[in-house]
Amino acid sequence: MGEKLKPCPFCGGEAERIDVEDEGENFGGSFISCKRCLASSNLEFGRKENFVGNWNRRVSPDPSATMKEVVEVLEFYANPEIYKPHPHGLAFERRDKSDMARSILARLGMGS
Repeated sequence: MGEKLKPCPFCGGEAERIDVEDEGENFGGSFISCKRCLASSNLEFGRKENFVGNWNRRVSPDPSATMKEVVEVLEFYANPEIYKPHPHGLAFERRDKSDMARSILARLGMGS
């Protein structure tokens, strides 16, 4: 038995190795896939000595750091000093993003 698969770096779900055994252009290839979110590695052929190690080296983000970054981005877009409506350019798109960011922050109880 080889190296044990670590959980999915995206959702934490269980990962599994899938070896393609049906005839066709992918016959003999292998990939790793998450059973929960279906994220997967590249299809690998031939020598696969680093196959599992490559999956296991993928970094899982720290959820608290990720949420902090999301809030920072939302606060940036919600700032009326940055996204002031003006008569030309992407004013409507900017205003829509600004309104959406303020709405999300308000629902999270973080809006001003």
